[in-house]
Amino acid sequence: MDSKIHTRGRGTSVGGYRKLEEVIGDYPEREKEARALWRVLGSGHAVVVTGPPASGKSAIVSAVVGCIGSREVLCDCVSAGSDGVLFGSLIRQLGLRTAHSTNLSATEFVEALSRVKENVVLVIDRAERLKTDRFSPQTLPVLLKINEFVGTDRVRIALITDVRWSRFVEEDPALPAVFSVPFRSYNRDEMHKILCRIGPSDEEYSGLCSLVLDVVFGCCRDLREIGKVSERMLPVYLEPLRDGSVARGDALALYKHLRPHLRTAVQSLYRRSQDDLQFDDDQSVQVPDLPFGAKILLLSCYLAAKNPPGTDKKYFVASGRAAKRRRRTTFGQTVDDEASTKSRIFPLERILAILEVLLSQCGGDVTAPSLTVNSLATPVLVQLSTLTSMGYLSKQGENLTDPKFRANIEDTLADQVAKTVKLELTNFLHVSES
Repeated sequence: MDSKIHTRGRGTSVGGYRKLEEVIGDYPEREKEARALWRVLGSGHAVVVTGPPASGKSAIVSAVVGCIGSREVLCDCVSAGSDGVLFGSLIRQLGLRTAHSTNLSATEFVEALSRVKENVVLVIDRAERLKTDRFSPQTLPVLLKINEFVGTDRVRIALITDVRWSRFVEEDPALPAVFSVPFRSYNRDEMHKILCRIGPSDEEYSGLCSLVLDVVFGCCRDLREIGKVSERMLPVYLEPLRDGSVARGDALALYKHLRPHLRTAVQSLYRRSQDDLQFDDDQSVQVPDLPFGAKILLLSCYLAAKNPPGTDKKYFVASGRAAKRRRRTTFGQTVDDEASTKSRIFPLERILAILEVLLSQCGGDVTAPSLTVNSLATPVLVQLSTLTSMGYLSKQGENLTDPKFRANIEDTLADQVAKTVKLELTNFLHVSES
């Protein structure tokens, strides 16, 4: 791959090389990949970065973009959901004016990029989503040939994906040739060094990480998950050392003490949000990583569960101005004691009616995507299935024509999700008049 790169780009200067050496010092396990990215991006070529999750792809790309003196513009294909929203997000981050701010065609996208006056690298994460039916078949070729369309080498493209590039080519042999930089998984020693580098710098934590890797590494290579397990196990690991029941350096005794806790940790891998709440009661609720439309759908289900059906006309038929004038309520109050302890069962039709109103309220925010029930980035039924699999909803009965659901959404979680979409949830919550 490297032998084909002959052009010396702007970023391959002496100053850029010194910055690259600093990056390699921070990420010694990724020296080969960092140098390859520096050469490809510095020469103005498009690049596809592939590798397993939590292998340092995004961190290295961001660091190398800084080395070549360019501005990074990042967009996630999962959050974007369509090519128009993806193009619009990139252009808005660049501060360029267009006729349509949220949903751009490929032609409008290219025209806007032709007005860029600085060196930028468009970083597209979760790029495997570009091959789904949510994106136009022309989106990926346009991104890979963006220099040709724009007519300048100021704009460069970096795609990040967990899927091998050969899979893309197998499905579409007509894709243009592109440089690919594969990231391999960390081996055990590399992962141990990284955990010790980013965690507490003491001998006890190093010993704990070694024990955790002995147990977990065979079934999980995700650095984030293993790091989270190590953080949880640290107080348990230090307990016998502090009370003197186990001597320092007695790895076998420490392992026996830690073994039942590690067994539980292995069973709870990739379920960090729920386990964090169980492990630390004082920790705030973590907002799930969901697309904008799914968050609004989650709030719609929460309101359908909290409000009596007879109050829907009062809270969801009024105009937006009337909703703003409505008196503020204390979050979490409900019409009766039974509703506060037991979630109501509600039909799909009611969810869609509430969803339509909430989307219209969020439409007043210029930063919110322009969505309706009929034009969601992801179909409503698919989002309902996702929320059900995540445990936020449970389906009641087997009726396929008129499905009913029950919500398992805490008040604090709904409050946090509402803040992320800038929705005043208390305007739509019914409270008792007493």
